[in-house]
Amino acid sequence: MKEPGADWPKFLQPRLRLFFSVDLVGSTSFKQRKKYPLESPENKNFAEFGAFWFPEIAKFYRMIEDTFQQVWKEAVELCGTISDREIPNAPSLWKGVGDELIYSFCLNEPEDVIYVLMAWVKTLHIYRKQLKIRNPELDIKGCAWVADFPVDNAEIVISREIKNQSEKYPDEDPKFYHFKLLEAWYENENTSPQADLVKDYIGPAIDTGFRLAELATPQKFITSLETALLISSAQNNIPGEYYREFFGTETGLQIHFENMQSLKGVLGGKPYPVFWIDLLSENDELTKSLHKLENLTPPRSEDIKNFCEVFLKENDSQFIYPFIYQSKSPLFRRIPENYEATLNRLSERWKAEKTRLEKRYQSLRENDAPLESGSENVSDNPKKINLPKPKTLK
Repeated sequence: MKEPGADWPKFLQPRLRLFFSVDLVGSTSFKQRKKYPLESPENKNFAEFGAFWFPEIAKFYRMIEDTFQQVWKEAVELCGTISDREIPNAPSLWKGVGDELIYSFCLNEPEDVIYVLMAWVKTLHIYRKQLKIRNPELDIKGCAWVADFPVDNAEIVISREIKNQSEKYPDEDPKFYHFKLLEAWYENENTSPQADLVKDYIGPAIDTGFRLAELATPQKFITSLETALLISSAQNNIPGEYYREFFGTETGLQIHFENMQSLKGVLGGKPYPVFWIDLLSENDELTKSLHKLENLTPPRSEDIKNFCEVFLKENDSQFIYPFIYQSKSPLFRRIPENYEATLNRLSERWKAEKTRLEKRYQSLRENDAPLESGSENVSDNPKKINLPKPKTLK
């Protein structure tokens, strides 16, 4: 007997992705310093040529990348040593938006959120310490959120260049063309044909993530509701030794509750719970003193978990309870009602439409007929086919 989802195309496999970012604070004013008239280039070295602000921005990109790569390697090795758990994949850069970098990671288990974000926060601690020595006027901030695919949110693939766009079928609707490119992307992972395509992510969870990122500060690394739920639920599943060895604390990631805020376009304007992780180093004496002064005592993980579950239940028309397909965790492998049925039907229709249009396109080419456009919608009329008449030989 086949496993559920065995016949689904790769691009329709359920995925829960973690997105996390870092943004350079103060970079706009840093770039706007007086820069004219240009200084004489005669005595300048290579690093001083060009825009005066560029070396620091270049260091931001390079040092974040290099530091995260090294910290992630340490995290994976320690994970295998202490917990006997393998993390099969690594985070990857989704995109750079100005002076902001956004990474993505496909979750296999809820504990992965903690492994990834601990490595990310440690990376930001290291980078901030170096940044403050070079440019005290600059700082960093960040955010993390999760998004489920492919039902509630969507992956999209577009051709990198107009000349490289795939040949379209006649009467091809946008969704069909979109699926065709997604299939090509996943069939050619880590190969050269994929270089002609660009993958992006869109959907309500992505929009919410960007709204939350606007609330981030150098101290407050903002997390979405679902991210807070995953962390608070999985925190105790990781050996305390891991926290001590890797993070230098006994508790791992401590989540604070900020307040309920209305986010533009999210939940129809209803207040959304804002959680955050302290991005200031716990080993810094000034930070410890500040926490005592502000009485920053984070709530218990159990209280955060209970609140998130109640909030999700009260707003079940707006949220899907986060799940990781085929996870070992009973709490996070619960698949929403009709989710598998939806993917079964979508997979069947995709295969049928692809076969039908491939036959039609072949027939048109064999008869040297012009390609029609703008006739019936392939999804709405799967049985209706109006082929042009073959050309008559003279």
